[in-house]
Amino acid sequence: MDDLEEKREVKDVVIDTIALHTRLSEKHIFALKQRFLREPNKKMEKSAFRNALCDIANIIYTDEEFQELFLKLDFQRTRTNVSWEGFLIYLLVGFRNEDLDKYSRTLYPPIKDAPKEFKSQHKMSICGITFVAELTQDRTVNYMLGNYITCSRDGRINYWSIDMEKKRTEISKSQNLKLQSWITCIIALPDVEAFCTCSTERDLRFYDTAAKKFELRIVVKSFRYLINAMYYTFYTDPDKTSKLLIGDAGGRVHLISIISKNRGPFKNKLQNVEMTITHDQFCKGAVPLMSVREIPTLHTDWVVQVAYYETIHCTVSISRCSKQSMLIYNMKGKESCYSFKVKKGFSCFSIAQTMHMVATGGPDCLVRIWNPFVTTRATTVFRGHHSEIVSVVLQDDYKILISFDEDKCIKVWDVLEQICLQTYLSLPASLNKSRMCTFYNPTTRQLIIASHIIVTLQIYPLLNGEYTDGITHSKEVSVILYNKLFQVIITCGYDSFIIVWNPFTGRRKEFIRNAHTTSMHAETHPVEITAAAFDPSEQFLITGASDGTLKVWNFNIGSCCRNLAIGKGVQICAIIWIKYRILVMGENRGVTEFADDEDVGSSSFKCWTSRHLEDILCAIAHVPQILVTASYGGEIVFWRLETGQAYSMFNVINPSERIQSQYIKRESKKQSKSSGSIRSNSSTARKTFANVNPLLANMAALKRFTKETNPLQNSAPGRISINVLAFLTTRTMSPKIGTVLAALDNGMIQIWSHHPTGGFITEFKATHSPTDYVVSMCTDEKNQYLFTGHMAGYIKTWHLINFGIPEEDHVHICMPKIRLKFPFLLVDTLLGRAKRAHKSQKPLLVNSFKAHFKAVTGLLYIDMNEMVVSCSSDGSARLWTLGGRYMGTLGTFKPWTTIYPGVPADEEEREFTIPADIQRTGSFTTLKVLTAGNDEMYLNRKQKRGKQAAAKKVDPTKLFGPDFEIKDILGKHFELPIRHRKHYHFQFDIENAKKIPVFINIELPELTEIQRPPTPELIKQIRKQQAAINRK
Repeated sequence: MDDLEEKREVKDVVIDTIALHTRLSEKHIFALKQRFLREPNKKMEKSAFRNALCDIANIIYTDEEFQELFLKLDFQRTRTNVSWEGFLIYLLVGFRNEDLDKYSRTLYPPIKDAPKEFKSQHKMSICGITFVAELTQDRTVNYMLGNYITCSRDGRINYWSIDMEKKRTEISKSQNLKLQSWITCIIALPDVEAFCTCSTERDLRFYDTAAKKFELRIVVKSFRYLINAMYYTFYTDPDKTSKLLIGDAGGRVHLISIISKNRGPFKNKLQNVEMTITHDQFCKGAVPLMSVREIPTLHTDWVVQVAYYETIHCTVSISRCSKQSMLIYNMKGKESCYSFKVKKGFSCFSIAQTMHMVATGGPDCLVRIWNPFVTTRATTVFRGHHSEIVSVVLQDDYKILISFDEDKCIKVWDVLEQICLQTYLSLPASLNKSRMCTFYNPTTRQLIIASHIIVTLQIYPLLNGEYTDGITHSKEVSVILYNKLFQVIITCGYDSFIIVWNPFTGRRKEFIRNAHTTSMHAETHPVEITAAAFDPSEQFLITGASDGTLKVWNFNIGSCCRNLAIGKGVQICAIIWIKYRILVMGENRGVTEFADDEDVGSSSFKCWTSRHLEDILCAIAHVPQILVTASYGGEIVFWRLETGQAYSMFNVINPSERIQSQYIKRESKKQSKSSGSIRSNSSTARKTFANVNPLLANMAALKRFTKETNPLQNSAPGRISINVLAFLTTRTMSPKIGTVLAALDNGMIQIWSHHPTGGFITEFKATHSPTDYVVSMCTDEKNQYLFTGHMAGYIKTWHLINFGIPEEDHVHICMPKIRLKFPFLLVDTLLGRAKRAHKSQKPLLVNSFKAHFKAVTGLLYIDMNEMVVSCSSDGSARLWTLGGRYMGTLGTFKPWTTIYPGVPADEEEREFTIPADIQRTGSFTTLKVLTAGNDEMYLNRKQKRGKQAAAKKVDPTKLFGPDFEIKDILGKHFELPIRHRKHYHFQFDIENAKKIPVFINIELPELTEIQRPPTPELIKQIRKQQAAINRK
């Protein structure tokens, strides 16, 4: 425990010292700037910068801590000095990363799922949609309790459930006209259980909807102008008056105050009589508990939308006029008006009352953000729409803005960053453009669009903790790396994001959005990242994409230092960065070498002699000696790093036969397309995809990560591909010692010797399912364990000691120690599939559990914490102990338990959990591993008896013993009385019993006469005495 506490204290100190931007004040930064200006070229030597921090800000670093800080500041790779620009960029990034929560939503698109369509059940197009909430006892609105209401122009009103299932239909029609008028808008009054419609007759109709009624109660007719906008608000305090705002075609706004206590004017009476009055009578107070206030005519065109601004007690109305586009009219105290003028006016708006912000959309295709007290100009203007904007919605404390236009284009904006997060154009073609109305449910996060059909869209849906622990990337995670220098994890995905994680706190430290992009149809699209690697000093990161581009990054500040490319549309599958050289492998069947010189703008490269007949899928290096590459056709080639020459070639189909090296001319894409070489179907599909759309080029190439079928069914006869390679660096080079592991798509793992005279050593089956195979591998630093990630989502751990080496070199293995580490090895009454498949196989399988629902695309092992990190095509990256206990998901929304560097995960005092998705469908073996065999359902009978005996055993040193049993407290001095029950005697019909099928097989005893016991003498005497008394 003392060592554990010391490591925790060291870790806390390191975290505090790295956060330099939090220790510098404005005066400190200004003084440092003056010190930089005195130096030539504004660059300060390494030692001088350290002394400046100590003198000016009194910040003292140890040698190790300062070296880590210097490497973050030296983004120009000078290795000797620090520039003012680099120091300033580091500070800016530090301040920005203090609040990364606002960036978390940008990791995945706001609208991910396809829209859902529903039939409107209306004969005409829908003119209005609203929500009727069922109020709680404290008069608050719960958007999960209630009904949606849609209304068409002909007055047909449909009630819908939350799941958009139709419940009933009502009609709003005029009582006097023979021809039905059109409904213009609707509104719900939930606190008084009423519903209001307005029509082309220039009237208002109030309906009583209590107890599922729909009775017309009040009709206000003869308005001067047509009413086409309504808004209703009420309060939790029933003594406050509710407010109904209406806007008409004359540019006027009316405020109707309703006393809602005891349902106000809609209170049930003995005889509910329909009341029909004129507008003038209504204004004079003809309706009890209702009062009307008319705001003077201010707009020169009809009112499009109205709302009540509660925090400043103002009404807000908009119109399509240029002179008075938006008016904020004060209703209390001294009447005042704020007028906003925009050419062509506005068509919709949304108010953020707590933030004092108004978002508007108009016919000029612009979305504007206004300060309600500044009328001269908008705070922010968003451009991108090409037609009139129909609706704007503010979401998530007004940080997200959603806009919708007449061309059925939805744009999602980040208000704080002032950028467009997504442009959504996939609404159904059957949605009519002429008349569309919208409603946003803040609880379900659904945007409902209604016309001739009803369409629902989920925008930033909330994650349910019962089904998921969260995601790391919005799409598949393709690469996961661990940086020992900065002790961070870096993940890259098909969403073109590069994210830097702190694996000990689970916090996102930095991320790069749209790391690789391409331009198509005058729009920028992200490109999938397929490979990545660190430089030898682990200070920089290089990434490769599916379009053949490479970028060098200073991932600590998110800046791109260099751009490279190996060819247009050539997917990059592997990158190896060694001293002075960068080796890139991909679909061009060869190795491309770039110079890693000080000139970051240099893009010169050379191509090694091609030895592969198919595209290279994976590569591994043992610096500074060997490079190993493997292809889709099953070819494995060993290269010398010094000369770039191949010295051994094999094929996994016939591993014992060495292939003679021959020069293969590297062909261009067009030449290879027209050549007569035989290619497999999937390889040809990859090329076809690349020519059609570079954005989709990786879909066919990465089919092995998405298709749950036997890979041999899609391969050409006699062809087996190699998915991943691993190098056992601690083993010596010898012809009889296996050092290279190759995972095949038939489920086998082969071990090879990289010695010039070596070759194939042996192989073993790595899967327990015929359709599964290994897609990722890694080992620990000592090469004791091999971790394999599988297509089916499993992670397996193999004990590699004594495997692939001669018997004379075998060492003793302490099996009890291994069994303590891995709960998988606990004795089972019934063996699981993994144990049955590898029962008598070498190497020893020490762990197997399902970690993800989709393919495990990457694995890494952090030795100082004995921790395994996996990433998957399901978009998540998860942390596990060596024994298989679940520690957390990077990017989770659930609480995170801090992990301490240098402390093995299994030794920490923490509560382990099970991933929500695995817990619901995990197998017996998986749940046993995730619970470390502690759950009683995974114990055999002998273990259960031992656990029960241990629980009953009493420690004699304690002052207390076992609990008293209630029945022994009073002993035999008191007993509860026995309750006598009447017994019923049933007489069976033996003669007819055999005729009843139920009694055919019942054995019945023969009837015998029951001898009556003799009457006791005492009873006889009592009876004689009672008889004598009766005679007298």
